[in-house]
Amino acid sequence: DIGGFRRGMADVRRDLNVLSDTVEGIGRLGRTMTFAVTTPLVAFGVAAVKAAGSFEASMRNVNSIAQLGESQFKALSARALEFGQSIRAGPQAAAEALYTVFSAGVTDPEKAFAVMSVGVKTAEAGMADLNTTVGAVTASVLAYSNVNLTAARAGDILTRTVALGVGEMNNFARALPYVTPAAAAAGIAFEDVGAALAYLTQQGTPANTAARQLNQAIANIVKPSEGMTAALQKLGVSGIDGLIKKYGNLKDALIALKGTSDGTLEGMMKLFGNQLGARAVFGLTNNVDRLNESWAEFMNGIEGATDLARGQQLQSFEA
Repeated sequence: DIGGFRRGMADVRRDLNVLSDTVEGIGRLGRTMTFAVTTPLVAFGVAAVKAAGSFEASMRNVNSIAQLGESQFKALSARALEFGQSIRAGPQAAAEALYTVFSAGVTDPEKAFAVMSVGVKTAEAGMADLNTTVGAVTASVLAYSNVNLTAARAGDILTRTVALGVGEMNNFARALPYVTPAAAAAGIAFEDVGAALAYLTQQGTPANTAARQLNQAIANIVKPSEGMTAALQKLGVSGIDGLIKKYGNLKDALIALKGTSDGTLEGMMKLFGNQLGARAVFGLTNNVDRLNESWAEFMNGIEGATDLARGQQLQSFEA
């Protein structure tokens, strides 16, 4: 039966087409899978090579300061890599932060990594950039080297400043170097600087502006106007060192200075000679009761502030 034969052959051809389509489909699937798997692997490999190159370049920047021999350099790089692999920010951020520490003058590896360890905890406590935070901690430790301010203490004070102030840790970390050198030279404790910045930002002043204002106020006392000279004489002191020693801290010293004027912003202007410094002191002393309360709260919460805040942040990551 020719009709039956033709129907049989059609079935065979249909089956063969299905097989052909299937084979072609498998081929297409294979090519798609190859592309899908190979392309990310290639991209990952390229990224890894670039990351390794960036890390190497950053470590070479460190060695431009350290001037280590090749074997010592490799040992330092291995330590930085291991350190970076143990933190959230990663090896590249660790290498860049190490450069910041070395460029500031802390070139002893043990001391540098000790500062780095504090910087990591502080940055994680404030959800901040590692390099920025390490820079602030390093600058503070160096500014207050005459009183042996430790990196851990500096980190706690920075964390406390963020906790009571208004602004992100990155903002405060960038702002602090504007005022810490002058404050340290004047004998003003680092915790006083932190408490003052926190309080000023509570009044609506950005951290960067608050730091500049406070720096100017200090400068106006160091190089006094006629009005400031008369105020210091009225208080029985001859300079900012004597002022701080007599009253014990920045807060009480500024409250005493306010008492030599009518307490208004205009009165402060006569003492400080410019708006920048006058606004800082007026903002701090305008409500003495509130200032005293905020100051006490700040000081009572410094110890262990970084570990406490960091623990809370890590819990939120794990949740």
